[in-house]
Amino acid sequence: FEAINPRNLSPALSLRSTILLALASTSLCVAAPEWKQELTPNTAGNHPALEPVALDYQVSWKGMIDSGKLHMEFAPPDQKKPGAYVVRAYALSQGAAARLHPYQFDCWSELNPGSLLPRYIRASETDRNGNETSTVRYFGNRAEVQTTSKSAATGKSETKDHTFEFSPVFDIFSAMLR
Repeated sequence: FEAINPRNLSPALSLRSTILLALASTSLCVAAPEWKQELTPNTAGNHPALEPVALDYQVSWKGMIDSGKLHMEFAPPDQKKPGAYVVRAYALSQGAAARLHPYQFDCWSELNPGSLLPRYIRASETDRNGNETSTVRYFGNRAEVQTTSKSAATGKSETKDHTFEFSPVFDIFSAMLR
């Protein structure tokens, strides 16, 4: 490496180099991205105990043609898992939409009942291209993800593992409840 002498640079190149150097050093000084402050706090708010509830949504095209449905159950009475707050959900396309785009989704989530932080979620999606199943295990400082995809065309399966090292991380249901 040879040191760059600013006196040997053209004024435009010198100014551009100075600006780039200033931007680079400024970005290195930032401790955390600004959006991190906008995350949901790691402590749940002061809310009454959550009662079991089931929610059904009908999906339509302009309110005229039913195209799918979504069902979510928070603390389903028939699913008891000691030390966990269970949420399960499923969705599917219907009618003409199902013929154009067949789709099914099911999910099982386990949350810490005191903090409503996620512990585990398993979700499966199936469409005409195949099936993808994801399992996520949440820890205080990371989320470990395993995704298995199976192609409808070839029948081949592929499994990928990934660790996401960031905190706090929520699943869709813990984010809704917090």
